[in-house]
Amino acid sequence: MAERFLCEVANINVLDQLPRVKAPTLVLHCRNDVIVPFPFGQEIAAHIPGAKLVPLEGKNHIILADDPAHRGFFDAVAMFLGDPPFKGALPGSAKFGERLDNAIKNVEQNWFIKLVVIVAAITGVVIFFMEMWKLWFPH
Repeated sequence: MAERFLCEVANINVLDQLPRVKAPTLVLHCRNDVIVPFPFGQEIAAHIPGAKLVPLEGKNHIILADDPAHRGFFDAVAMFLGDPPFKGALPGSAKFGERLDNAIKNVEQNWFIKLVVIVAAITGVVIFFMEMWKLWFPH
């Protein structure tokens, strides 16, 4: 089934439909894409009226966090949408340890979590003293 699916997808040709695209279009493509050669990205952009082609550095078809194209991809999308470029770490680029540290920091800084911890601590102390009272002064 996977082979059949890939063969069918490989035979799809939408070039004759591209001139009908009316929406602002951004085409992002890695110059050294090993799956889909860069000229295909150029061809798609050339057939869409007003499309903007942004060549990205890299060879992967799917851009990963450690790819050279990662920042270029986010900057191009932000610019296309009229947003300021990302500053600092990009989405998806944080390592597991960094994500865990951030999650812990967010929990520590959450006032509701702090309130629950305080109530739980007070409840624990009250229960402890009630049990001690029962041990020291049995009825």
